[in-house]
Amino acid sequence: MEKSYFNNNEIPKIDSAFNMPIESLPEETPEEYVSRFMKLIVDTHTRNEDIFGEPVKLLEKREYYGRYTHPSVNNFFKSEGRAQQLKEILIKLNVHNEEKFSDSKKTEMFSRLKNRVQRSSRSSSQGDVHESIDYYANTNQERSFFVPGRKRDAYSYVSMMFGLPESFVNTTEGREYIHRLIDGKTIFLFGGGDSVVDLLKDERLRPKKVINFDPFLKEESFDKNPNDIYESMTISATDEKVRQMVNNTSLPKADEVWATYSVPFYVDSSDEIRSLIKNMATVLEDGGNARISPITVQEDVRGDETFESRKQALLTSIDELINSPDYNVSMFNDTLIIHKIKKAIRE
Repeated sequence: MEKSYFNNNEIPKIDSAFNMPIESLPEETPEEYVSRFMKLIVDTHTRNEDIFGEPVKLLEKREYYGRYTHPSVNNFFKSEGRAQQLKEILIKLNVHNEEKFSDSKKTEMFSRLKNRVQRSSRSSSQGDVHESIDYYANTNQERSFFVPGRKRDAYSYVSMMFGLPESFVNTTEGREYIHRLIDGKTIFLFGGGDSVVDLLKDERLRPKKVINFDPFLKEESFDKNPNDIYESMTISATDEKVRQMVNNTSLPKADEVWATYSVPFYVDSSDEIRSLIKNMATVLEDGGNARISPITVQEDVRGDETFESRKQALLTSIDELINSPDYNVSMFNDTLIIHKIKKAIRE
């Protein structure tokens, strides 16, 4: 029998009015747990009209799993003690994420990845660098860390990168958990545009450093560096210079790498995709995470490049990490996470 991360009896249970099986599963990551838990609440709501009132339309369920939080999820955290119990579960799952996944989990992850890679119909920019800057300036570059915007793809970082519902984040316990994720951490934004403005303005959160790698950022919306923690670099996330600068200590290693609707979403070639994944894995500090959302590559044909060739480049690069003793790869919703296992545990 394969060794699991933990005995489920060690994990605190939430006393659920919805009578759902929301104990954690073997080898489940915090993000996978929250995703499953939220879907169970929404599914229970849609099946129990007499208990919860008018159910949502089935076509709306996908939106509730992603950008929007269903009222039943909001109501869940109104009961005393639930936010604290969820925080305790997530903290424990973070600790257990430091063991290499089992063969069955690795196989499952690669199978899910193959089925999850999507086509992007958005063509990348063409022309010189100035035309590229103008092109990307018209895309959504203003993603917030905490609050979703009004545009259809304006998900928040806290939901895309960590899968956390706003109703939990807005509790005292949710904010305490965010502090554990952010405070003292070095964060790389790959193609970050003019995003996470609210994170940089929030005086309660204390990231150590935030570095935005974006050669197509036309302008910053305000002075993001009053506390001397923010830096913007006109280097592509696919450029090997990124990992070279980390290797020669010109840049610190990253505790978190975030890419939302940037790379590989707009990347043209298979070589760039391979370089991107290598950069993400190389720059990570032990115990760090690289997060990509959505898991999408271009479908427009350019020369020898096709959707299938780009998809294969992504699959091959990620499969190498799945089978490496140094990394765990997991997925939730439309987000891929590359976790670098702490060296002391690997040895």
